Amino acid sequence: MTNLKGVWTPILTPQNSHYSIDKTRYFTHLRWLLNHGVDGIVIFGTNGEATSFSVSERMELLDWVKEEKIPSEKIMVGTGCSALTDTVTLGQHAVSSGYYHHLMLPPFYYKSQSQSVLVRYFSEFIQQIGDDRLKIFLYDSPQLSGMHFDVNIELEFMVKFPNQIVGYKDSSVILENTINIQNYG
Repeated sequence: MTNLKGVWTPILTPQNSHYSIDKTRYFTHLRWLLNHGVDGIVIFGTNGEATSFSVSERMELLDWVKEEKIPSEKIMVGTGCSALTDTVTLGQHAVSSGYYHHLMLPPFYYKSQSQSVLVRYFSEFIQQIGDDRLKIFLYDSPQLSGMHFDVNIELEFMVKFPNQIVGYKDSSVILENTINIQNYG
């Protein structure tokens, strides 16, 4: 489950004139991507404008993905929110629907939190989800989140959560950090 290979792409989340998610355009695009060589889809990453949608809208879209019978091994769900309770709600919904790959931003509203806060946040999330199939891919985007996963926290996560925190999406533009993490991973 953790050996994701190939091209995984974020998908845009089109809206209709009333600002709700346009289901028809969404699935037309999703199927087009999968039919043209994309190996997996990232739902509600930055390009999918996750933070522009409510928790209930995000859960509804994931329900639609399941109804459309998109295989769970082809989906990664963006579940990171500022509020831990929202993150847990999205995470529990995704896991209960059979979607175990999660792309997670750190809690991003209060900037410059300590690394220990990040460890506690992810620890609590993992504990509340309580499912060994959960696989978290950390989303390092400090220019948007105001927080950064440095190599020291990566090492701590590798020790504390070797089966749950399994990957890293680097949007930090800090090449040295990426190389250091790759060397330890």
